[in-house]
Amino acid sequence: MSQAILGTISHKNVGWFKQNKIQLMSGLFLLAMTLSISLPVAVAAQPQGRRRHTNRNRQVTRAEVQQTIQSLPEVMDDSRQTNLQGDADSAVTSIKDGNTVDVPKNAKEGVTFGAENGPKVDIELPNADKAGEGTQVAPGVVAYESDNGAANAVQADKNGGVRMMTIIDNPDAPTDYDYKVTIPNGGSVQLAVNGGAVILDANDQLLSIVDTPWAKDATGKLVETWFTTDGQTLTQHVKHNVPGVAYPVTADPWISWAWHGATIYLSRNETIAIGVGTGIAAGYFAWARIPGAVAQTISWGAAWAGSHGYCLAVYINWWTRQPTLWLHRC
Repeated sequence: MSQAILGTISHKNVGWFKQNKIQLMSGLFLLAMTLSISLPVAVAAQPQGRRRHTNRNRQVTRAEVQQTIQSLPEVMDDSRQTNLQGDADSAVTSIKDGNTVDVPKNAKEGVTFGAENGPKVDIELPNADKAGEGTQVAPGVVAYESDNGAANAVQADKNGGVRMMTIIDNPDAPTDYDYKVTIPNGGSVQLAVNGGAVILDANDQLLSIVDTPWAKDATGKLVETWFTTDGQTLTQHVKHNVPGVAYPVTADPWISWAWHGATIYLSRNETIAIGVGTGIAAGYFAWARIPGAVAQTISWGAAWAGSHGYCLAVYINWWTRQPTLWLHRC
């Protein structure tokens, strides 16, 4: 069993990060931390006044999902660049750089994601028991009708990752969306320092990175959202049922296989030392040739981890030199 932090964790109880929100998030935004999956930590501004595409009842149709998806430029751009296959059981299958994404016709079967000739992760969609058969509504994008006020859409993206969208139709729709993760031979889901998450195998090795969650309404306005986890299920909470929200609301976890990088589990002494300052972090990770801003973010994360009795885990992508940070028991 992983020694990483289990139990339900919420971003709302991480006091240090709230106190240092401006500095920390500035560092994270500059890094464009990725869960490539690169971790995009902010959503690009969307055109205002976007047309509403749903009728705000409990039945969310494939056509309504399709109209909403087509109004998201970042989704449609990925669709135009995605190489696809398919079979009798799959609505979409994508293979990119040795990574596969299999999106089923039957939502109850879950999305399979991972190395073409290696371990794979199965992710169960929220409210799959209420979903209709998946139909491709754009290249690489599969929509599932629903009768509970929120529908799923899954995209195999151009980078070999997978985007799991929820289209929320009205204020009576659920506010919590569970993604149950099944990992071969055991493993766990842990929250990352930037509000995203990581998927670890039974030996605490990084398999996948989940981007910082986002949600926005029909006008492009950001809607409050965050992750929690019990170690096996990643739950996205979307606070959409508040005044001023224009429906539909789109929420989007984005997941990528952690192929090109190294994972370092810092000891307690290393965590405390690196938390002292950017220079120490830069020296410790000199082998990775990280920029100063990355060293600063790692130092901030280590300082918080050490002051709360945890140690810091760091994944550095070889190509981008950007980190993903999470906590572990030590």
